[in-house]
Amino acid sequence: MKGKMASWMAALMLAALALTACSPDKGGSREPSEPAAGEGGAPVNIRIFAQQDATTDYESNSFTKLVEEKFNIRFQWETVPYDGAAEKRQIALASGDYPDLFMLIPWVDKFSQTDLIRFSQQGVIVPLNDLIEQHAPNIKAALDNFPYYRAMNTAPDGNIYGLTQLIECFHCSYPNKMWINTTWLEKLGLDMPKTLDEFKEVLTAFKTRDPNGNGKPDEVPLSGSIEEYGVHIIPFIMNGFIYNDDRTYLTVKDGKVDIAANKEEWKQGLAFVKSMFDAGLIDPGAFTQNAEAFKKSATTKARKFSAPARRCIPPYS
Repeated sequence: MKGKMASWMAALMLAALALTACSPDKGGSREPSEPAAGEGGAPVNIRIFAQQDATTDYESNSFTKLVEEKFNIRFQWETVPYDGAAEKRQIALASGDYPDLFMLIPWVDKFSQTDLIRFSQQGVIVPLNDLIEQHAPNIKAALDNFPYYRAMNTAPDGNIYGLTQLIECFHCSYPNKMWINTTWLEKLGLDMPKTLDEFKEVLTAFKTRDPNGNGKPDEVPLSGSIEEYGVHIIPFIMNGFIYNDDRTYLTVKDGKVDIAANKEEWKQGLAFVKSMFDAGLIDPGAFTQNAEAFKKSATTKARKFSAPARRCIPPYS
């Protein structure tokens, strides 16, 4: 957990160090720091407004300590929980006592393009273009080498007011994936399934061949949850028949927008899902339970559940 948090923190901090520069003379009460970072004087204090959940501590994070030591910086964290984060950001802006930057997690809260233009016109935030050009060669190279990254970070007025992460988020690009219990595969002498038919055969074996070894056919072959970033069963299976983005059900072919849900392949996919459900291979709760209920189910049925994951498998095509 600490290793994952350090990696996440590193990526987020790199994205946020130049995220939003707030002008201290536009209503703020803070005096600008005298020495520049890295000049060997007193540490530069940088106030950061950040969203923080119960499992995170930015102040004691190892990456925070590394950056502070390397660049002669002292971060002053002003953290808020995820719940109500947008409202607390608005309160911080309305107070006139602005932090040096906002470190925002986009799926929790973020500045809209309208926000950026409005706050820039009010002098609350300043563009980073010249700072990047003069002091951030690596960021400049990234903006030059990845046009989509520049487009992501450029406001409608042509300025850059903040920086997002530059990563290939496979979790985001391929959200509809499943995990399979390889302990059960090994016990039953089964290979990793490579097609939907093989996947169904494996789940049937999980249900009927007692992989947990308690002498009862009580295993739950497949389950999931319905939350936005949950384990969604239907799109995982449907993508073996036709593209399913699990949101709009739209497709683009030859420059024309179409819908997947009225195609014969969609009907075939739903029929396959129904056949698995009718065979008792899918937990009925997978279509109604949230992530917390799914987690509790996996915990209480630890020896009966196929979800304790050992390996991730992408959607079959």
